[in-house]
Amino acid sequence: MMRGRAWALALGLGALGGSLFSVLDLPLPWMLGALSATTLASLGGLRPEIPASLRGVMIAVLGLMLGSAFSPQLLGRIATWSDSLLVLLLAMAATGVLVTLYLRRAAGMSRVTAFFAAAPGGINEMVITGGALGGDERTIALSHSLRILLIVFTVPFGYRLIAHVHSVPMSIRCPWPRAWAALPIWGAWTPWSCWVRPWPAPSSPGWPACRPGC
Repeated sequence: MMRGRAWALALGLGALGGSLFSVLDLPLPWMLGALSATTLASLGGLRPEIPASLRGVMIAVLGLMLGSAFSPQLLGRIATWSDSLLVLLLAMAATGVLVTLYLRRAAGMSRVTAFFAAAPGGINEMVITGGALGGDERTIALSHSLRILLIVFTVPFGYRLIAHVHSVPMSIRCPWPRAWAALPIWGAWTPWSCWVRPWPAPSSPGWPACRPGC
């Protein structure tokens, strides 16, 4: 019963925050609004939660969205971005090493926890993979949550205030019914194949691989 109330509280806060941000025409309303409402509630002593099964479904949806963003046209442009990608790669590597060393010495984190807390990756991927390899999932999640809070609350508002860029609806990149019907098949196959290999946190890395017929 208590867990059901926590789930209802999380979903209700998310809907309320998203609706409020949408009415106020703020950037990324359904993400930032839900994030703001649940964060304030947690800081106020409440404990909103979501079912683990629902979290897994949303990770799958996230992976499908990431995978569907790749196309031959996008890959063909990589050569024109070679200088920027090289600088980005070096900066990410240097930042990861420096922050890992800092967290090891200043915060006393274990090697795995410090690495995945400092790695500039997605929070779900870092938490799942870091936990699978023996890291402290709560510490990794907190580190990336703080990073995400800073980024999502500064970048969208910066674009809105400085560049006057407003949110636009996402276009459907894969309109063919056959391709849409194949998504559940690929979505079930790719994490299963990761389990067979085996691979750490199989539910996450397999999802972005599928982009059938697009």
